[in-house]
Amino acid sequence: MAVDGMIQKLLKGVGFLLFILAVIYLLEFLLNMDNPYFNDSDAVELILESAVYFFVVGGMLVLFAVAYSEINNSSVRALGGTILLGLAALPGYSVGVKYLTRKCCSSCSTFKMHWIVNVIGLFNFIFAVGGTILLWFQYLRVLCEQPKGK
Repeated sequence: MAVDGMIQKLLKGVGFLLFILAVIYLLEFLLNMDNPYFNDSDAVELILESAVYFFVVGGMLVLFAVAYSEINNSSVRALGGTILLGLAALPGYSVGVKYLTRKCCSSCSTFKMHWIVNVIGLFNFIFAVGGTILLWFQYLRVLCEQPKGK
């Protein structure tokens, strides 16, 4: 089915966007270690834990996308995809959408990430929400096409 292929590509795309975000976070940390902002252990912990979160959720999304065509139960597809895309949309919202709608609060104004992080976060959010909507349309379509029980 064409819709299943689109859903798989969206799942993989969001997973790879999270991988890219993780790499950018790690590079930003490694290339700016002389910045006084990184003398605070909480800031270092926040950046490294965010990168690990992006790697883990991105990896789970890519693995789920690979196994998506093998899953026969449409409920498992819908719920699993919704949970994973929801976990991917949350950082996309906080990194991309929240930053663009209202400028960063005073607590995070001491260190600014590269602007590409906000753009990738925005794309991540858009693709995750779009993938969730497409996933549920597919689930409802399959549910409506099933023959009624005797």
